[in-house]
Amino acid sequence: SNCVINLSADKARVIREAYRVLNRGGRFAVSDVVLRGELPEPVLKSVGLWTGCISGALHEDEYRRLLLAAGFTDVSVEPTRIYSREDIQALFDSAGLSDNGLVDGADGKIMSAFVRASKAPSGA
Repeated sequence: SNCVINLSADKARVIREAYRVLNRGGRFAVSDVVLRGELPEPVLKSVGLWTGCISGALHEDEYRRLLLAAGFTDVSVEPTRIYSREDIQALFDSAGLSDNGLVDGADGKIMSAFVRASKAPSGA
C-alpha cells in the first residue's frame, strides 16, 4: 500500500481491520508519509495537503502505538526519504500556502517511510 492509511479519517479502524483480516504469521507493510513532529495548524487544515498525503499523516510514534494496540508485533518505521526544505516549499506552494513561516514549522518533520509489523504465528 502507498499512502492509503493517511488518507483514512479513522486510521485506528483501518489498522485494526488490517490485523483482523491478516492470517496468523502475516505481515503488514505500507509505504506512507509519516511525521516526526507537529505541523502548523494551516498545514493540517489544507485540503490540498490532505490529498497530497501530508496533512493526514500520522506521527511515527502514533503509528507505532496504533499498530501495537491492534495486536501487531515487530513494529518498525523505516525512513526512506526526509523531505527537504525545497520539497516542502514546493508542496506548500502547490496547496496555496506560501508563508515561509509554515515551511520553517514543517522543516525536518515530514518523511516517506516503510511501516512494517507482523501478526504473531498461531501458537505464539
